[in-house]
Amino acid sequence: MVVKHPVSDKVAQNFIDHYYYDRGMMKWHGFMLSDHVASLKQVKHHKIIQKQRRQNHDVLLKAIEHAASSHRAMIAQINIYERDHFDLYGVILGMQHGIVFINSSDAVVRVKLSDVENVRMK
Repeated sequence: MVVKHPVSDKVAQNFIDHYYYDRGMMKWHGFMLSDHVASLKQVKHHKIIQKQRRQNHDVLLKAIEHAASSHRAMIAQINIYERDHFDLYGVILGMQHGIVFINSSDAVVRVKLSDVENVRMK
């Protein structure tokens, strides 16, 4: 919109006070990356807990293989943003190309092996 005459501060303030609706944070959600939104949803559904000791790579791989072959419910502690950790409950379906597939109550979750800190049976 092109304004052909200057608008006084009083008119502008009246517009803001009585007619303008600020959507607040709603307008910023469109700028978030889809990966970031997905990880925020994932964190929202899982309680952030105290960090468990990180298992070494060989122990972690054996625990994942055992959990996948036994089809039992397990708990995988996931590292998010290098500071937050949460437990993901579910059944490990398998691992392929460094991605662990976990069937949680919500959906099948894909987690990078490097983000898995600890795996233990439920």
